[in-house]
Amino acid sequence: MALNRQTKEKTTNSFEQGFSVFENGDYKTALDFFTTAIKGDPKSAKAYYYRAEAYVKLEEYEKAIADFNQTIELDPNDICYNNRGTTYGKLGEQEKAIEDFNRVLNDNPNDADVYFNRAFARYLSDDFNRAIEDFNKAIAIDPKEAKAYFFRALAYAELDEHKNAIEDYNKTIETDPNFSNVYYSRAWSYMKIGEYKKAIEDFSKTIEIDPNYEPSYTNRGFAYASLGDYARAIEDFSKAIEVDPNYERAYFNRADMYNNLGEIDKAIADWTRAVEIDPNDADAYYSRANSYRDLGEYDKAIADYTRSIEISPNEADAYINRANVYIEQEEYKKALDDLAQAIALDPNDAGAYIDRAKTYMALKDYKIAPQDAKKARELGDCEALELLTKEGLICD
Repeated sequence: MALNRQTKEKTTNSFEQGFSVFENGDYKTALDFFTTAIKGDPKSAKAYYYRAEAYVKLEEYEKAIADFNQTIELDPNDICYNNRGTTYGKLGEQEKAIEDFNRVLNDNPNDADVYFNRAFARYLSDDFNRAIEDFNKAIAIDPKEAKAYFFRALAYAELDEHKNAIEDYNKTIETDPNFSNVYYSRAWSYMKIGEYKKAIEDFSKTIEIDPNYEPSYTNRGFAYASLGDYARAIEDFSKAIEVDPNYERAYFNRADMYNNLGEIDKAIADWTRAVEIDPNDADAYYSRANSYRDLGEYDKAIADYTRSIEISPNEADAYINRANVYIEQEEYKKALDDLAQAIALDPNDAGAYIDRAKTYMALKDYKIAPQDAKKARELGDCEALELLTKEGLICD
């Protein structure tokens, strides 16, 4: 039914007002105007379309999809399919997004933006090889688009092709030196291929750009640690803590550095702070237990190994190390229980068999000890076998 002149004018006026406030970023008010326009003309594809776009801006993606659907029913077009596809992507529905992008590319196979959108959907679906194929097409059409190089680099990095990734990060910087996160991402690829000095340069660049982004300090700290520069690593982990006093991993990492420098008390203090922030960090309890063991504080070591095991009961090393503390305390039966559990978790750990062989020797069980020693030798470690040979229990 045709609209009368007054209704048509009111509808047009509502749409124009909606479009004006939309352009000015007032999306909630725009919704009201577009809704009024739709009530006046339920077949207005452009009103549904712009209301959908307003919903996208307000992150109300399901409502946006409903309006894109209505737009397509009234006036199917590539722009709407593309934008519905990107909205499906925001909802995590990558398959539906790819279907929409396929439809657009069937009509227009030279649209770099849509190739990028499909590539990004494939990237988010962990389909990295096909994502790279689409990024290639986007770049071939528009070689000056920095984001295509950047996300192709991320896809290469996911495939552990870090040299290719670095080339694309370089191209991203060449195309747009201010592209967000490119130095940080390139630094990670440098880390992966052992180029720690270059990684430090890039993490330093990210710190210049954003001095309050604590992961830059943390990861530069890792790079310094990889070069054996524990003092500078400590400086960076300390800076990360300054930026975020509750960043648990920074305390954990700084503790590791103090431990490497033999500053055990400082390491224990940081691991203690780590478990205060995250009482379920099994690694922190395990590491603090190792330090207590080194200091001969066996009861504290056992308590921490026990807590680590309670949180993460499938880590063989915690059982082995607790067993060794029990051995120091001559609690051999408890040690045997822990070593049996460690072997059950990792039957190929030669060290566990060696430790159990020594424990059986301490108990003067000379029948079982040689069996564990031989098993250790089968796994490539002859330490216990040599020990037992010296004791005259085995003839090699």
